[in-house]
Amino acid sequence: MAKSYYLTDEWKDLREMAFNRDGRTCKSCGKKEGAVWLAIPPRRVNLVAHHIVPRSSSGEDKLSNLLTMCRSCHSKLPQTDHHKKRISEGMKGRRK
Repeated sequence: MAKSYYLTDEWKDLREMAFNRDGRTCKSCGKKEGAVWLAIPPRRVNLVAHHIVPRSSSGEDKLSNLLTMCRSCHSKLPQTDHHKKRISEGMKGRRK
């Protein structure tokens, strides 16, 4: 089975470059990586590198196509059918 692109060193390096370029801050809400935000239970801010033009729509894996977002803001974005499929595949085999 082929290794997921998101597990490669190439992706991890590109993602880190985006995080550093954006000051390790969500470009949507301004939360900093690792900050504690009020939720029940309280949580630390985790960042993701969002593809502005999705890979499923021929979006490139380039720094100019990435935007740093916290998981909370990223989860509020409309999801493409491809993204929904990836999420559902990732949930298979997980315990409830």
